[in-house]
Amino acid sequence: MSLIDKKAQENPNWFSARLYLARNHTQLQQWPQARSRFAEMIALQPDNLPLYSSQGFVLTQLKDYEGAQKHFQTYFDKTPPADRQNEVLIHATLSDMALERKDFPAALKWLDNTPNAADELDIQLKKSVVYDKQGNVAAAKRVLQQFNPKNEDESVRLTLAKSQRAEAQKAPAEAASELDDALQTYPDQPDLLYERAMVAERQDDL
Repeated sequence: MSLIDKKAQENPNWFSARLYLARNHTQLQQWPQARSRFAEMIALQPDNLPLYSSQGFVLTQLKDYEGAQKHFQTYFDKTPPADRQNEVLIHATLSDMALERKDFPAALKWLDNTPNAADELDIQLKKSVVYDKQGNVAAAKRVLQQFNPKNEDESVRLTLAKSQRAEAQKAPAEAASELDDALQTYPDQPDLLYERAMVAERQDDL
């Protein structure tokens, strides 16, 4: 990697070398170096739009939220919806950034504007969290209750979220009930069984 880095410095227009280095820096979580390489590539190929979203994720790791949002917005502005990659993840990331600065309306807006938001479990889970942090307990619960899981994995994840949320709200009986209902459908599901045992233990109900 050091040899390629040296060659890249000697050849400022060598794009593929910078792409290789950026990927390696990202894998190694060397975010400042990754940021520099993506910036160099954007300067070389300003119409290579996926570079902007990649740089957005790197800047998120560096907590440069203003820079991250700017790059994500450039990606959205210039990329047709049909060609966008990782759009759900970008919306979720932008929502997380808004939530960190306690801008609850912006956090919810990014989630609601996600393509097919109502069918994306990850988006709905995040939406419930935003409502809880906002103090809107009823809305947080309603989001989870209204979601229709499409398969076993989503059913399990949703049930765990409901149960854990109920416990956080000091409603252990409700947490147990959510798990018991799911276990009627998936009686041997290990995550549900484990969580039910933990709820019982915390309730001193074994």
